Amino acid sequence: MNNPFIRNNHLKRLASLNQVMLYDSPTVSIKRGLIGTSFIELLSAESIINAIKENGALKSIVHGLHDYELPRILNADLIYHEDPRIRTAAQRIIEEYAAHLVLLFQLLFLGEREAQEIRENWRPEHWAYWKRIKTIVLAGGLVQGALAAHIDHAFTTAFPDKFLVLADKSGLLPLLGVSRTINLTAGNILAFDFGHSYVKIGHLSVAANTIQSVVLKKTIMAPREGSIADSQKNIRKEDLLNFFHGTIKQALTEYVDEKGSGNLNISISIANYLDDYDVIDRGMYGLLADQHSSLNLKERLREEIQNEGFDVEHLEIMHDGTSAALCFNEREDACLVVLGSAIGVGFPLDLAPLLALDPTALEVIQCE
Repeated sequence: MNNPFIRNNHLKRLASLNQVMLYDSPTVSIKRGLIGTSFIELLSAESIINAIKENGALKSIVHGLHDYELPRILNADLIYHEDPRIRTAAQRIIEEYAAHLVLLFQLLFLGEREAQEIRENWRPEHWAYWKRIKTIVLAGGLVQGALAAHIDHAFTTAFPDKFLVLADKSGLLPLLGVSRTINLTAGNILAFDFGHSYVKIGHLSVAANTIQSVVLKKTIMAPREGSIADSQKNIRKEDLLNFFHGTIKQALTEYVDEKGSGNLNISISIANYLDDYDVIDRGMYGLLADQHSSLNLKERLREEIQNEGFDVEHLEIMHDGTSAALCFNEREDACLVVLGSAIGVGFPLDLAPLLALDPTALEVIQCE
């Protein structure tokens, strides 16, 4: 069955799960107060952060900490705290999150008439495709520790006929997946992952058509201001362009200083939808869209990099969810779901050949 969420090996923006809405289901028990709520309100990192900060037993403990630290602290510390009140509060937040995630998959797998009436941009073939999915691969910054364990238990209990894979090295998947598309027998790849919260830069080593290792050179804060929607409204286009191109130029200069000049292999994952390499003006990086240029983002980047005096052999750019899914491209019945700042999604693509990759065996070297 052709994937109706994919066109020309690019993910259509209608594939997004962020705006899947809760409704009065005839078969699934849904709390009355949740009806009309979108799943990004229940499953984003911000939802967990708010649940922690608003909890009477937890808010005094986490007072003064950065918001981005709270999901990790919930998973690694609060759930094991010596105070039973704190443990119980953390447990409830984790259990509720896992239950909401299971609820999302229940509604997607069922494809009830009520859901189809709400999701007007999905046709019957979109719901039929979700029904055929047998494997869910979960990745993202939230899929770790106690939360990952609770999700695993809740999912396998609810869906005994399906499979759940908790991705190894999930924070690196977008950076790795797009790099699989580089046609390279042996050599190096300069890889970028422009996420909503962070930008990761890595040097990948390839031998015998296989990604052998990644040296994570740098992780920097993305120029985000508040939520993703707030960022698109509040960030000046000029500032985002300077950040995007300046980050790439600096990394290229450092890469050439270390590896030497020559034809470069560059891969870029970006947290924004692309339509045949044209940036969709939606999401934080949607400001990179250029209606005044006849070149798509891939062509524009290649031209700009070459104008800076760098020689480019291979350049690939890809939506981050699609890129992460390429790490599991051999699982044809799978969908990858990324839980982080938003709900990312990706599907296998009809691409060959791809560089071989085994995330569990990959050598990761952290420079910072």
